[in-house]
Amino acid sequence: IDGVKVHVAEGRSFLERTEEKYDLIQLSGVDTQSSSQAGAFALSENYLYTKEAFVSYLQHLKPGGMLTLSRWHLPDRAGRKTYSLRMVNIVREALEELGIEPEGRVWNLRDRSMITLVAVQLDPFTPEQIEKGVAFTERNEFIPMLVPGRRLGNVFEEFLYAPREEYEAQLASYPYLVAPPTDDRPFIFELQRIGSAFVNDDWPHKSATITGQEILLVVLAELSVLGLLFLVVPTVWLQRRRNLATPWTARLYFCLIGYAYISVEIALAQKFVLYLGHPTYSLSVVICGMLVFSGLASMVSGRLGDRARLMVLLLPPVLAVAGLLLSPVLDATLATSFGLRLALTMAFMAPVAFLMGFPFPFGIGKTSEESVPLLWAANGFFSVVGSVLAVITSINWGFGAVLLVSTLAYVGAAYLGARTSFRTEAV
Repeated sequence: IDGVKVHVAEGRSFLERTEEKYDLIQLSGVDTQSSSQAGAFALSENYLYTKEAFVSYLQHLKPGGMLTLSRWHLPDRAGRKTYSLRMVNIVREALEELGIEPEGRVWNLRDRSMITLVAVQLDPFTPEQIEKGVAFTERNEFIPMLVPGRRLGNVFEEFLYAPREEYEAQLASYPYLVAPPTDDRPFIFELQRIGSAFVNDDWPHKSATITGQEILLVVLAELSVLGLLFLVVPTVWLQRRRNLATPWTARLYFCLIGYAYISVEIALAQKFVLYLGHPTYSLSVVICGMLVFSGLASMVSGRLGDRARLMVLLLPPVLAVAGLLLSPVLDATLATSFGLRLALTMAFMAPVAFLMGFPFPFGIGKTSEESVPLLWAANGFFSVVGSVLAVITSINWGFGAVLLVSTLAYVGAAYLGARTSFRTEAV
């Protein structure tokens, strides 16, 4: 088509790298009804529907430009609003971030097939625009949920126009997670609160019998049982049969570093999705970087001997600083070329992944040969369980919380590694 330019790229990543402004930015049915109803995306991050994304969309509008998006309405069985209400809350907070009041700037309509349309302008809709919009709504028998300059007396208006303190209270008391997702918690499709798992019978995914976080909790229970049966119990039994006693400090040390390593890896893989533009790039680069730099550290560790203890002690503060700098660095360089972003990703990961390669060989060097199977099993068990715990933590509290808990785990491991003996004793 003449005058049409096609760009093959992830939408948010492309927009962050361009300085162009547009008359219309439109997100139309980016996800499907079948996948939304089945909860297929509940455990995956999506950076198109975050507060930061909407701020970027609005900043890329020309004067008089409009942002529109259409999604599935999907109320629960009791008629309570879920996804559509969350969309309105994202719009509210994005406008507030730009210092703009939502009054007179937001439309929200839905048709009989449960598709909603949200339209936003930086400037208030004019009386002529409102009149045309109302006529269009009535002519097509759409159901208005928000109309600029009018009050319909519904839950959307309660959230959009409420004073800040009242709005915060409404978010906290609503039975679903309708607070705007952020780049630190980009899980738009997960509406379940962790505290209401397995007790909510009105879930909006009418074809689903179990929700995203309920799946995670079930998987966590299964992995815990299987890990105990096939990893921990056999190695503990073998030690007792040989009349050996491995200190609890050694077991705890290897549990902590197993959990921390996999949690950092998962948090970084999810965090770099937006930065690198695709989940495949992020997963490939992060796993490659972690294995290469950690492997180099393991190779060097044997030559350092007891001096490797310093690397273990250095890891927590370096990881803490990296966690604090991660979002600002990514935001500041998001508009650069892919090659530079790839190089910065590896440069950012190198010191962290390198130091993360020391705790395991250092711990093995402090143990007796007889205890290695038990400690390896403990490490592997918490690596598997930690992968699920990391996703649960990121959904409910964000990637920053995952990195914080991992840092604390490494603090505990550093203390145990520096202060205690891991030697196995005969009993």
